[in-house]
Amino acid sequence: MRCRNLARLLPCILLLLPLCVEAQPSIHGELSGALGPGTYSVDGDCEVPAGETLTISPGTTFLHTGHYTWNIFGELHAAGTPSSPIVFNHVAPSMNDNWGGIRFSQGAPNTSVMEWCRLSWCRNVLSPATEGGAFYSDRVAITLRNCTIRYCSAAEGGGIYLNHADNSLIDSCTIVNSFANDGGGIQLNGCSNVLIRRCTIGGNSSITN
Repeated sequence: MRCRNLARLLPCILLLLPLCVEAQPSIHGELSGALGPGTYSVDGDCEVPAGETLTISPGTTFLHTGHYTWNIFGELHAAGTPSSPIVFNHVAPSMNDNWGGIRFSQGAPNTSVMEWCRLSWCRNVLSPATEGGAFYSDRVAITLRNCTIRYCSAAEGGGIYLNHADNSLIDSCTIVNSFANDGGGIQLNGCSNVLIRRCTIGGNSSITN
């Protein structure tokens, strides 16, 4: 009887094996070196430590399983391509299921670059992180090229918030369908020499402007 039951279960076990092989690797904590391509499940806050560099390959997708944030104290290079962008999203994106965006902290080098990246469903409205839905930079010059930000929100700067992030570049980016109390698409505070060019910024909303 036991042998017959095992024989009946064997086809089901064999069908499940490919699912186990294709399971998405999980990431969290300190990250450096090279990452991708492929799809990763983000199950905790991620950090690029001071003095370290993280390089993300084209065709890499990050699906956040909760409200997790990328904290950048080192250097981040995320260069996708038009046909193989780098995607940051929630595993079940909605107003109630979102993640915490990418935050550059004071003291990080001014050499981080993100190109052809797509960030969706970021939300920061509760203390201590209330500024910048997809991107927040505190006194760090960042370079964003051909990035798409959509369905993001924050108390200030629904898409991007730059705090004294002098000499930052936002080039050929799309920021749409985002919301904040102040600065639905982009909010700049005390910045100088920030260049925003060839961008599509529309469909965003805010209470004060």
